[in-house]
Amino acid sequence: MPLDLVDPPSKIYQDDFSPAKGNALQACVASLFGETLKDVPNFIDLDVGYEQGIREYVTANSKYTVVKKRPQDTAGTDVGKLCILRGKSPRGDFGHVIVARIEQSRRFQMIHDPHPDATFLDTSENYGWCMLFPETESMNHY
Repeated sequence: MPLDLVDPPSKIYQDDFSPAKGNALQACVASLFGETLKDVPNFIDLDVGYEQGIREYVTANSKYTVVKKRPQDTAGTDVGKLCILRGKSPRGDFGHVIVARIEQSRRFQMIHDPHPDATFLDTSENYGWCMLFPETESMNHY
């Protein structure tokens, strides 16, 4: 059965909290597609890198593609869409990702933090990137 985005997203939590090696990204993808943590790869561990790993996983298993943008490059057509948002962790000097909804360019509603303390991102720092999952033009890849 193909993956489908779920809105509101599931609340899947990470279980590896190692800085730069944790599985918050895996938990975000699982949350967005309503999967369990064990059914989604830990993209940080993949040899192809996290971005290519997510792209391969999503495009092979769904009608969606992956678009990574700088937060300031989000457009009116992105408003209301769920995304993965990367920023600085409030727990230390390292990155973290959460599930968010784009409200307008550079403005995000924080929806789900895969870290159990639910402190989301440090809002005093600029966000690094956001990853959206628009539908592909053709569903011929099934």
